[in-house]
Amino acid sequence: MLKPVDKEKAKQAVSQYFEKKKKTEQEGQQSAPVDGDPASGPATTEP
Repeated sequence: MLKPVDKEKAKQAVSQYFEKKKKTEQEGQQSAPVDGDPASGPATTEP
């Protein structure tokens, strides 16, 4: 089973990703093609 901490981290990563995506779409999709690479996020450091 996952620890509650991991669940929180995952939740944060997801909300962070969507926030970034929303921002990118508002600024203009042609300026930064962010296809949601989870490796670029800070919450993907777990094995």
